[in-house]
Amino acid sequence: MQFVFYLLVVTVLAHYQLPDFTCPAGEYAVALGCSSVQQCRPYTTDPVDCIRNACCVKSSNSSQVPYMAPVICSNGGIALAVGCIQSQQCLSFTKEAVACLQGICCTVPQKCPNGGRVVGLHCTNSESCVPLVRGCPVICVDAMCCTT
Repeated sequence: MQFVFYLLVVTVLAHYQLPDFTCPAGEYAVALGCSSVQQCRPYTTDPVDCIRNACCVKSSNSSQVPYMAPVICSNGGIALAVGCIQSQQCLSFTKEAVACLQGICCTVPQKCPNGGRVVGLHCTNSESCVPLVRGCPVICVDAMCCTT
């Protein structure tokens, strides 16, 4: 499985000219795209280091990066990191609006029609947006959670 991941990473790096996401021998990535260890901490409870833009752990008990996840953002945004479970894990990678889509931290190019800030995607009603804003007013418009 690690060879398949390595082959996938090399192919992606060559095509997109991304940094070399390689952990030292005996370690493996739990997330990709870091520039500091603080960005890695939301992805594991094990000791972690940011090495060559990869969040590397030594423990064999950690969940590894979902290797077969697509590297392209389904919303048309820019991929920032791989390995997220929740959008909050993506916040440290940029000041732009971000979302965790299929395990990838993606920028959110969509804009709210009401002039508010996009805080979530794929909502079906405003109630599903409330946990994302910690008490701020929010509505679901065109499947986007927008501040009001």
